Amino acid sequence: MESITFHVIFVPDTVRHLHPLTCSVIRNSECRFRLVSNGCTKSEEQTLQQIAAESPGVDFYQIPGNAPMRHGLVLDHLQQLETS
Repeated sequence: MESITFHVIFVPDTVRHLHPLTCSVIRNSECRFRLVSNGCTKSEEQTLQQIAAESPGVDFYQIPGNAPMRHGLVLDHLQQLETS
């Protein structure tokens, strides 16, 4: 059975607040996670990339563009990428 992938979408100034919760959920789950940067700073993206690199079943994705995209458009974009 294929594991469900949850997309966790971060916007600027949310990584530091959600980092502890995100790491806890990842550690205590058998699901896959994709940490999605929607306009985050380079520093925030580095943090997300580090979490993904250190956590099995977790990857990182950056929404194209220089500014945050509206949430509905992000969801549409992620849905278009889905192949499972």
